[in-house]
Amino acid sequence: MSTIFAPRHYSRFQTKYTVHFLGDAFLGRGTIFDMSLGGCRIDGDLTVRAGIPLAIRLVVPNRPIPINIDRVKIRWVKGQAFGVEFLAMQPAERTRLSQLIQGLATRHYAASVAD
Repeated sequence: MSTIFAPRHYSRFQTKYTVHFLGDAFLGRGTIFDMSLGGCRIDGDLTVRAGIPLAIRLVVPNRPIPINIDRVKIRWVKGQAFGVEFLAMQPAERTRLSQLIQGLATRHYAASVAD
């Protein structure tokens, strides 16, 4: 039996940012990789289950205030790595996330042109 995957709506960019994630009864820490406007991959210090809701706090170097995402859904889990979909955040946080992704995209495309 084959698995059908839906195409991604957003481009993903490689990152290495610290993240704190909060569930109903736990607080974890990890690193974000492969981030987009719609979600990201986290390598965490705890094992989580697909489907549970979390809040995450993204710590970006050289930015004094973390980006808070109020609600994410865990879409898949492999060991302590998991993928999340961003479901809800305040408009100001969405703007900050968009600016961060735009900066990642600019650096990515500039590097690919330089090659």
